[in-house]
Amino acid sequence: MVTRAFLIAFFGFSAALWAVQLLARQDATHVAALMNDDGDARTVSSGGAAHPARPDRASTTPLALVELRRDADSHFRANATVNGRPLTMLVDSGASLVVLTEADARTVGIYLSPSDFTATARTAGGEVKMAPVTIDRLSVNGIERRNIAGAVVPAGLLGQSLLGQSYLAQLSEVTIRDDVMRLR
Repeated sequence: MVTRAFLIAFFGFSAALWAVQLLARQDATHVAALMNDDGDARTVSSGGAAHPARPDRASTTPLALVELRRDADSHFRANATVNGRPLTMLVDSGASLVVLTEADARTVGIYLSPSDFTATARTAGGEVKMAPVTIDRLSVNGIERRNIAGAVVPAGLLGQSLLGQSYLAQLSEVTIRDDVMRLR
């Protein structure tokens, strides 16, 4: 299967993003395989209960449009609301999942113990332990999705939470033109 890194190197970021959107439905079937050994994404709550992740869309205006401007460091950041709490997230179309730092997870009401870090993700820097979670609600300027597959990484491994494909693939449009990313 063609990797995102190859697509970006060969076709450029915009074309790779388009190709990733086409492959997103296939990727969604692989997201759960990244989660844990039994193949299920799970919600871990402070009460210890776990249940399977089931992404769905909240009722939003069908034509809601968000425009994000490229930052001085060439990245796109989104002011998101996760489980009702504000978070600034780095938009990362190469990330299969929405990934929260451990501190951000606590901010949005996801409390984990060391035993919750049961999955392993392969990154450019090597393998990383993570805790599979389901994010109840994630909204970027009114574009809300519910029951988003995600992961939490231990403190110190990530500088900022990532807005990945488990959210982006549910949108009808993710495009970049000049220095503006459009989400719809």
